[in-house]
Amino acid sequence: MGYSRENYTCLSMAGLPRSPKRHVISTQSNSPTILVANGKHSRNYMRQTHVSDFSKFLYLINNERFNLNISPLRITDELSQLSLHHAQWMADNGSVRNASGIVLHLSRTSNKVGQNVGWAPSCEEVHLHMMSLAGDRSRIVDLGYTEVGVGTARGSDGSVFVCELFRT
Repeated sequence: MGYSRENYTCLSMAGLPRSPKRHVISTQSNSPTILVANGKHSRNYMRQTHVSDFSKFLYLINNERFNLNISPLRITDELSQLSLHHAQWMADNGSVRNASGIVLHLSRTSNKVGQNVGWAPSCEEVHLHMMSLAGDRSRIVDLGYTEVGVGTARGSDGSVFVCELFRT
């Protein structure tokens, strides 16, 4: 079995598809979210490139799950829109509040729903804070959740407000 001539042009220089590099957990950190790739912290990678706040949170959430051999969460438009609306509300009001009404609404059609909300100067700091709280951490690594919506907004001072919604 081989590759057809059409597919061969899409392959790497060696003629073989390349697999993504695996990241190794740093022994210098207490957090499983700070990784080492080629000797450099991936946190620096996220700062050097212009990755959206949404992408950073999705990476951090699914990286926690990957490290525990838990399936990644799927993004849904409905959860993302609801979480984005709430994150923007928090940023506009400069306060962090649970979205109880959103959770109640989602619980009418889902067996299990959860949320995390937070605020900090950077995405990594919000995520690390959530991982230090038992309730927030349990929702991020819960085997039962299969879908996620992440909403982020920047406050007037540049701080990050985030709302994460989870459901089965």
